[in-house]
Amino acid sequence: MNIVAVQGMESGVAGAIVWWSLHGDTNVVDLEEAWTCLGGDERYVLAPPSLETALYRAAQSCANTTRELVRPVMRNQAWDFQIERVAADGDDRKLEYTTAVRLRVTRVTDEAGKVLSKHPAIHPTAPEFNALAGKIEGAYAHQRTQLQPADVSGWLLWLLNSHVNAVGLRDRGGFYFVPKDRLPQWRMVVEAVKQASQHQMFEIPAMQAEETVAAVLSAVRKEAEEAMGSIEAALLEDGEMATKSINAAERKLVAVQAKVDSYVQLLGCDLPDLTERNLRLKGALVAARLTTREEAK
Repeated sequence: MNIVAVQGMESGVAGAIVWWSLHGDTNVVDLEEAWTCLGGDERYVLAPPSLETALYRAAQSCANTTRELVRPVMRNQAWDFQIERVAADGDDRKLEYTTAVRLRVTRVTDEAGKVLSKHPAIHPTAPEFNALAGKIEGAYAHQRTQLQPADVSGWLLWLLNSHVNAVGLRDRGGFYFVPKDRLPQWRMVVEAVKQASQHQMFEIPAMQAEETVAAVLSAVRKEAEEAMGSIEAALLEDGEMATKSINAAERKLVAVQAKVDSYVQLLGCDLPDLTERNLRLKGALVAARLTTREEAK
């Protein structure tokens, strides 16, 4: 990765390279208050963990030994907190599992099956496990208010991609380029995170030098090609795309071209092959839509 970084915001700055190091949990209310007080859009605030996620994390936090296991019963809906022990059967030794607490997500639905509300259900299987069930219940209440580093990282990546127009500078992620016109938005995110947590957020300015332009354009090209490649694959594999899929693909192409155009303007270069490929794909989607309409008659 060839990026020229400098201290100070000289006139030649094209944007900034940003990354972070996250440690410990973040209180969801603290982050929301910091975000809204700084003027952040309430629609973009990070939501608390789902009921299912909090219930699973609570059970995991109470599994204090390798002999205590949280096993799924139904995907993201139910788990059993089990205790493992080694049982002797003559000369043979085998593992046996006792379910101590059953963890469920109960749902209240209307006649059409629409979920009206959800509630945690934490049930010990015997009186001797009442204390464990109570411990999990307390842990659940705590987990509903806590954001783990993975939650915050996912939120930051979503904001970078959807609202800050950033591009990743490495295939494995970790470092991102934010164009200078979006830096105020990103810095508000950074300030909210710093106020609400002990997470470390980093930024260094990137000069509009030849190496910077080449590295950023490479990242923009890779992202655009991956998006357009997925649409081409869908056209080839599906043959006849559904209207909903065509609409989604057209929206993706518009977003891709808007991002390419913004970076072309920022860096003073041109990416004609990507624009041409985008136009070809738009034409292919129009043809696919006409075929769908003809078959629907």
